Amino acid sequence: MRSISEFFGTFASGLFKPLGRTITHYFIYAILVLPVILLTPAAYAGLPHTFSSGTTAKSSEINDNFAYVNYGNIVVKDGNGNELGTFLGMSGGMTMVLNSNGYLFEIMMDPSNTPGSIKPNNIYFSSTNCSGTAYIYGSFIGGTILSDGGGHLYYASKNASLTTISYKSYYYYGCSSSSGTITALPALPNDSSVTGVSSSSFTLPLTVGRR
Repeated sequence: MRSISEFFGTFASGLFKPLGRTITHYFIYAILVLPVILLTPAAYAGLPHTFSSGTTAKSSEINDNFAYVNYGNIVVKDGNGNELGTFLGMSGGMTMVLNSNGYLFEIMMDPSNTPGSIKPNNIYFSSTNCSGTAYIYGSFIGGTILSDGGGHLYYASKNASLTTISYKSYYYYGCSSSSGTITALPALPNDSSVTGVSSSSFTLPLTVGRR
């Protein structure tokens, strides 16, 4: 059985390199957040089959090994053992999760910043009092769930299209009067029957293991 550090090094080098970060960044971050998010033994057990020179590999055994390294099989669970979704990685103090409904959200892991809560971001409105149609910044993608910092969740539908809006207020831990023009995605108040998420925060510690 490999140690957590060995597993994380192998796992993250393949998973995070496309994000443009070095493995050192993620390894250091993992050390900082391990008290909050834990890698379970099932997550880093050895491959189902190993081969040596001269042995014949069965196709079923090769397929088993491919299935093992399929990162879609690595899932995040909350402190009550409930599966939250597929573990996509860790970046910027966040654990990225894609749930079975196909919605993406990030869980804050920094112990000084409400760990266990879904990432907050500005929610924009064309009204002056943070009411009416909501929008999220256009750098996000359809199928994203965000918090407004006040315990309310919003989501952009998977087929949401970018639009240019003139906003007059935004909500981020409270309503602020501000105006400007941005490229944005329409956002809807969370509907758990659509997104599969019913709460803006999760019971800690989170664990990562195999489905």
